[in-house]
Amino acid sequence: MKIEVEVSEERDESRRGARIEKSGWALFLIMVGVLWMAPDGSFPEGLWLIGSGVILLAVQLFRGLFGLTVSGGTLILGILALGLGFGDMFGFSIPVFPALLVLLGIYMLFELLFKVRD
Repeated sequence: MKIEVEVSEERDESRRGARIEKSGWALFLIMVGVLWMAPDGSFPEGLWLIGSGVILLAVQLFRGLFGLTVSGGTLILGILALGLGFGDMFGFSIPVFPALLVLLGIYMLFELLFKVRD
């Protein structure tokens, strides 16, 4: 009986994760479609990056709230997208590759310092 319960819980988690991921993709596609349909100059330059970053981070937040595995790589991409988007919006030039390296290094340090090992 215990095996059936574990399989059922695992299936529920898988479905929940898939629903969260699909919701993120749906929001992303809607955002990109709306931004492409809008006349030029209707939205600030970096808005699609900010929106993408918010969606990536929100997906990971909901995964964490539901007890699902959170992807560190997606967190890094979300933070990078937000930084680049705000940089575009306010006229700052942020070098993408060095920023990605810094965020990756910070992530690795946090993982080493705060990850609980079995």
